[in-house]
Amino acid sequence: MEGFASFTLAIILLFLGKLIISRSKLLKRYSVPEPVIGGFLCEAVVGISYYFFNFELSFNLQAREFLLLYFFAAIGLQTDIRTLITGGRPLVILLALATIFIILQNLVGIGVASLFNMNPKAGLLVGSISLVGGGSERPWLGAQPL
Repeated sequence: MEGFASFTLAIILLFLGKLIISRSKLLKRYSVPEPVIGGFLCEAVVGISYYFFNFELSFNLQAREFLLLYFFAAIGLQTDIRTLITGGRPLVILLALATIFIILQNLVGIGVASLFNMNPKAGLLVGSISLVGGGSERPWLGAQPL
């Protein structure tokens, strides 16, 4: 699918997910995000069409990186210092635990890579790097090969 068609389909699926959630008490109760429902519907249609009709559909993801930057910037713009302060002690505990687990994840990755006589930097790839992103497809992040 071309980029514009992929983007248009994504918007339609977002609104379809919004419609489904607005009519489902269960999905509302568990705060299932609209994009998840729309994405699941798309995945189901693509999977069924491939499995039963051998029809392969691919999407142009060229705009994805650009749109992700807008998405996360918009989330960041919604947060202000007062909101962070109201988080109080639970937010500080969450931040501390996340930091500790990121460090532990990296140490375990480096340790396992060393056990297999691999470059310790390769262990970071199974550590936090794989969760936060980064790589050669994003040269503006200064990613370099191992």
